[in-house]
Amino acid sequence: MVNSVFFSFSQHKHVQLVISLNACLFFSAFYICISLALFGNIHWILEAHGVALVRMFGPVDDAERVANSGSQQHGRQASISSPVPSGYAQPSDRREQFTPVSFGGSQANIGSLGTPNMFRKMRRPSSSTSSRRSTLRSTPACTVSHEQAIDTTNVVLVATRPLLKTLARTCRPHPPWCIGMSVPDTVTEEVRLFSSFLRPTALELYCYEAVVTSVTAMLRELWPTAELHPMSTTAAGLPPLKDMTLHFYAKNTVVTPDAKQYTQMHLQSITNNAGFQLEFCYDYRNVMCLLLTDSRSGLRMNVRYGAEACRVEVASRLFASAVASNEACRQTFLLLDALLRQNKILDDTGTNPEALNSEAVATMLVAIFNSYDANDTPDTGRLLMDFFLTYGFCANFDMFSHSVTARGLREPTSKVHPNAQISVLDPSNEGHNLTYRLEKAAHLQAVFNYCYTAISQFAQVEERQLRAQSVLSTIIGGESYWSRVLQLYHEGISPYFEVVNEKKIFLIRAL
Repeated sequence: MVNSVFFSFSQHKHVQLVISLNACLFFSAFYICISLALFGNIHWILEAHGVALVRMFGPVDDAERVANSGSQQHGRQASISSPVPSGYAQPSDRREQFTPVSFGGSQANIGSLGTPNMFRKMRRPSSSTSSRRSTLRSTPACTVSHEQAIDTTNVVLVATRPLLKTLARTCRPHPPWCIGMSVPDTVTEEVRLFSSFLRPTALELYCYEAVVTSVTAMLRELWPTAELHPMSTTAAGLPPLKDMTLHFYAKNTVVTPDAKQYTQMHLQSITNNAGFQLEFCYDYRNVMCLLLTDSRSGLRMNVRYGAEACRVEVASRLFASAVASNEACRQTFLLLDALLRQNKILDDTGTNPEALNSEAVATMLVAIFNSYDANDTPDTGRLLMDFFLTYGFCANFDMFSHSVTARGLREPTSKVHPNAQISVLDPSNEGHNLTYRLEKAAHLQAVFNYCYTAISQFAQVEERQLRAQSVLSTIIGGESYWSRVLQLYHEGISPYFEVVNEKKIFLIRAL
């Protein structure tokens, strides 16, 4: 037969075309048979492992789509137990009788169409499932149970930096002196709130009186007729707070040059036995000082002693009558003290002559107050703005040509001390300059200039563009006063106690 075929092929060329067509048909049929056989094996393998081809090619109903999307949300892994037929329900479809299982024996990953995703790419776990801690934080139910588990009754709030930052964040947009009430629109009202915020508590007054009594008793062991009298900021009515130095001068405490060393040794022994830290120094009048710090309350006191201590008596009476007795003047002085202390310009202890002292600030304020008419009574806001306007601009006060005197600025006083950067005449002796070694006079003027500009423009700026929480926040900030809010909370003073107690659950997390 083969010979006849080759013979026909050689004799008749048209037979070649017929044979080629037959060969193509034969190989095509053979390929189709092989493909069907292989497809049948794959179909049998997939069905043996619980996957019907209808899942690959058929439609997916809504319930199945919801189930699949839910499985993707929880890490794309499904843990499905095989349904057990009961006597009341029979499986309606074959695909519901099987559980997708991978070839290794573990559960297969379900794809978007419900088929096993055998060849999915490996990826890093997301941040929400990377650790138990992050999972607990991202789960609302866990957060609720965590809040309920916290017992706030026996927790003591300590003024740590994270806790104070949390307190400030939860009290926004109120500054510390305005929490529990609305933020005022006027400077006068906000300065009043600031003064009320720094009003000494009953505990602070008790500590203050105890320290004064103890120091008086210590001085009388050496000088039986010694008397303590307030001066400087204490005479001007500033509150006796722990971070403010108390200023006193002691009468009848004469020290002879020969007995100076003995006196200092005796004072050192007495103060150590009473629980005080003692430092000997001189102030801006070159008067001997005892810088005392109570180890129990933390209060600091500067006591002038010796024969020259009574030189401050005239200035002390002036500050008591012009500042302490006038509420607007006292509130303004309190704010100026806080402002200059924050800007590192003020020397609170009065022992550094190169810095500005509190008596010089009080003298500058009295000079502004005495420049008004007798029948003109300025409020706190006006007095503060006039202070900034006068000392913040060279056109209103030329520190290179004029001196500051407590008598007023209506008639400019020629500079008495031309070699000093700024001349503030001592109310007790106008021949003495309270700031004879001050080195930051230009910085002082720049601060006052900024304060006047910031307060003037605060009301003109749109609310969405405000960088501060209130008018005073533009010049003194507020971060350093959140610890006092916590102190007032511990002493049970309203409204600070109620506000902090309401936010206690958030503050505990910051501990």
